[in-house]
Amino acid sequence: MDKNTRICIIGGGPAGLSAGMYLEKKGYENYTILERNDRVGGKCWSPTYNGRRYEMGAIMGVPSYYAVHDVEEFCGITHDGPQLNRNYKNAAGQVIEPFARTLGNLIRNPWLLKMKKQLNVFGELLETKYKGYDVNGHRGVAEGRYEGFAVTPGREPVSGTNPNLKDLALPFSEFCKKNGVELIQKIWIGPFTSFGYGYFDEIPAGYVLKYLDFQTCMNFVKINLWTWKNGTQYIWEQLNDHLKNKARLNSTIEKVERRDGKVFVTVNGAVEEYDKIIVTAPLHIPGTRADGQKGMDEYFDVRDDEKELFSKIDYERYDVLAVETKPEHHPDISYYVFDNMVPEKLGHLMVYYRRWRDSVEQVITTYAQR
Repeated sequence: MDKNTRICIIGGGPAGLSAGMYLEKKGYENYTILERNDRVGGKCWSPTYNGRRYEMGAIMGVPSYYAVHDVEEFCGITHDGPQLNRNYKNAAGQVIEPFARTLGNLIRNPWLLKMKKQLNVFGELLETKYKGYDVNGHRGVAEGRYEGFAVTPGREPVSGTNPNLKDLALPFSEFCKKNGVELIQKIWIGPFTSFGYGYFDEIPAGYVLKYLDFQTCMNFVKINLWTWKNGTQYIWEQLNDHLKNKARLNSTIEKVERRDGKVFVTVNGAVEEYDKIIVTAPLHIPGTRADGQKGMDEYFDVRDDEKELFSKIDYERYDVLAVETKPEHHPDISYYVFDNMVPEKLGHLMVYYRRWRDSVEQVITTYAQR
């Protein structure tokens, strides 16, 4: 592709800004990033309260987030935020230790040792029977093949065939049952369902393991976590500042037409011509959103086959609220409530997050699925 190709990127969140960065690295500098909001970062949103930034979207990262580390290196920043820790409560609000391997806990929960064995089996299964399960891109999985990039610092291109990968279309609960590792769901549920990704009886294993491959989940379990003092949004603010072409904020896209090998984008009432387009904004949004955001299928000249595919997209409804408490009621640490991570408890609090350890003068961020 010609280095002067005019490229339009829709969306100034992590994906759109990263697209600009990787294009720049390859020598493609004639790109434009269009962002609907008055800020960059997308679901990484870190508003300021009493002089400190809090997380109202993404909270943390782990060492296997290699793409995020690419951004850090590009911008000369690092993960310098508060150290995180968490504990657990049951639905009655009592503190529990579900994974502690003390004698008393093993007597009360004999499944703990069995779960550890199943975890070891699961790790081996993913590396052997399901080789290719974690390849970035997930192209061809439904056909029993894989093609994409390895989940390694170098992201080497890999491809191959593996008929067992078709099992990834099963709901994660069925996938685990099929492989005799039902108990590992007790581990995966914390960093998955609590942060709005859905329930294991409805989400395909491919989606669960795309976000939580084995090494990523183990980083969460071991609390090997990254945070940023100025919030996750800061990563993308820094990237935007370091790009040669910063995102154009407050860009309302009214129409996108593809004709004669070109792409015509109507933005804020003016038509702009490009050679290529990259869409990192929602493809389809069921219903009407209060903030007026529309799916790509409402402003793009989508074909009938594209419209049919986009219509199959669904979103989990997820609420993030920041709340103040009286000092005497302020939690000492972040807490997960596993009892509420089931469909029967829809709308109940699943996790609440205390970001700073040194003060009770802060907000607590709460998470619930709707």
